[in-house]
Amino acid sequence: VKTTSPPMVVSEFQTYCRPTVNPTLSTFCKHLTGISQEDVDRGVSLHRALDLHAQWLRENGLATGAPGGAGLDLDLDGRDWATVTWGDSDIMTTLRNECKAKGLPFPAHFRKWINLKVLFQRHYKREAKGGLKACVESCCGGNSFEGRPHSGIVDSRNTAKIVMHMLRTGFRFRANTRGFGPDGLAWGQQRRKKEGEGEKRKDESQING
Repeated sequence: VKTTSPPMVVSEFQTYCRPTVNPTLSTFCKHLTGISQEDVDRGVSLHRALDLHAQWLRENGLATGAPGGAGLDLDLDGRDWATVTWGDSDIMTTLRNECKAKGLPFPAHFRKWINLKVLFQRHYKREAKGGLKACVESCCGGNSFEGRPHSGIVDSRNTAKIVMHMLRTGFRFRANTRGFGPDGLAWGQQRRKKEGEGEKRKDESQING
């Protein structure tokens, strides 16, 4: 999404990853997402998917750097864009765990992002309840959600709808809401970890005492 006036979608990226641990999709997964077995059989590895995404970023002038390397070579100096997600788990948990399990370094351009649920509540003065579909239709009008929920490209398009509606109604995106610190923990987790360690030391001192 380009934050022009009016804001607009200028490009889209989609690719399917080919599962390696559980290569055969369950019936539940196919019904939930609309993804077919043929889609993932024709898919690419996670490493290749990250490389293709990095190529898309370069083609749209969002980063520089030589091709290859799953985006690890991207030059992000002066970056004036952000990754927007509907929730934290896609990047903070799923992508990070998959990279770790497959021995892939985590791409730098995914180390910070905007959780739109947080800013949705701030802008519209109500919680982001009922899922993405309900939230899109609550701010963009009934039947404004397009496509089948839980499909990656569909959810991205509808998340973009909320972003554009927020921009048209005066919101300004100025900072990321979440990211990873130098210790590898997500913002907020550092504090909870320290608090947990403090409580543990307190408990141990009481036991030893």
